[in-house]
Amino acid sequence: MGAERLIAAQRDQEKIAVEIKSFLAPSNLSEFHTALGQFLNYRIVLREKQPERELYLAVNLETYIKVKREAGTPKYDLSRVFALLTSARELYNIWQILKGIGQVI
Repeated sequence: MGAERLIAAQRDQEKIAVEIKSFLAPSNLSEFHTALGQFLNYRIVLREKQPERELYLAVNLETYIKVKREAGTPKYDLSRVFALLTSARELYNIWQILKGIGQVI
């Protein structure tokens, strides 16, 4: 596994943490599963210490596509699905959070 970062953000009462992973090996699928195991462990600990904060895992697009292609439908995807019908305010909030993450990186 390559670099990893943890970024925390808060807006009003909403708190998130994003664990960012990058992968070095040619077969990053096995590294992804290692990262996923770490992420799930971190999520358990974070829920005990900061239950109000939601944890997300961020990976690069190449890894995401490879995982989707090779692993099929994941059983561990706990994130909400954002669709075109998602409210504009909610999408704006998501955009603001991602914009803040982009400025840190």
